[in-house]
Amino acid sequence: MQAQEFSQSVIPVPVEQKQLKLSRIRLMIQELSFELATLDKAIAADEQKCGIKDPGHFAYPCHLTAAQLRRKNLLRTVEGLKRCALLEKLAA
Repeated sequence: MQAQEFSQSVIPVPVEQKQLKLSRIRLMIQELSFELATLDKAIAADEQKCGIKDPGHFAYPCHLTAAQLRRKNLLRTVEGLKRCALLEKLAA
């Protein structure tokens, strides 16, 4: 396929679709940020209840270790979505 033929065969994405995609990404960021805040409160409450705040402590509850891991994963996801939103905004 020649370069000219390729450029004609590519269908440009309408601006409305790009804006919709950007809106969806922003909504996901908001939802995950809310979930992060809720998880932070739950972790703090459970640490207060058990009296151990050090994840390295031998008696630190397993469910809190899993919650900390979930929190870390959510943070990574939010950062990735923010980069995605920036790229979408620049491409629009």
